[in-house]
Amino acid sequence: MAIDAIRSGGGEVPSATDLSNMKEEHNNAGMAIWLGNLLDVIPESFVIGTVMLSIVAAKTAAGMTLGFWDVMPLTLVGALFLSNFPEALSASVNMKSQGFSTGKIIFLWSVLTVICAVGAAFGAYVGESIPRSAMLPEAAYLSTPNMAGFFTLVGFVAAVGFKLFE
Repeated sequence: MAIDAIRSGGGEVPSATDLSNMKEEHNNAGMAIWLGNLLDVIPESFVIGTVMLSIVAAKTAAGMTLGFWDVMPLTLVGALFLSNFPEALSASVNMKSQGFSTGKIIFLWSVLTVICAVGAAFGAYVGESIPRSAMLPEAAYLSTPNMAGFFTLVGFVAAVGFKLFE
């Protein structure tokens, strides 16, 4: 508001009390962002689990031996990390300014990580019974896995870029 008043050359510049009151109105923004990430992680973790299952199925059918890095969908996990990391940072800073201890903040994000892992396991378990055609759009089904993953990553990076330059 202060910057808008200065730029427009009119309007009243808010006082320190006004700014403090506005800050108090948004005091729980950190927890709100954390809860938003909790809602966001549920479908994301389900997708990670089903993608891992499909990679395992495809490589097993091809007769390949599997290692951890052979089945981890790194582009998907990287894209999800990049899309959520700025939100997590801003939420953590807000929680810290609210008086949350560093331990409590780390605990909250650790809980979210465990929920994501459980969701991925659930996605792999449930994904086994869901028909393949119901899981992915036709474009991803017809393209190569690397191209679908790459363009998913490009989409997430573009979303982060738009958010940063907004």
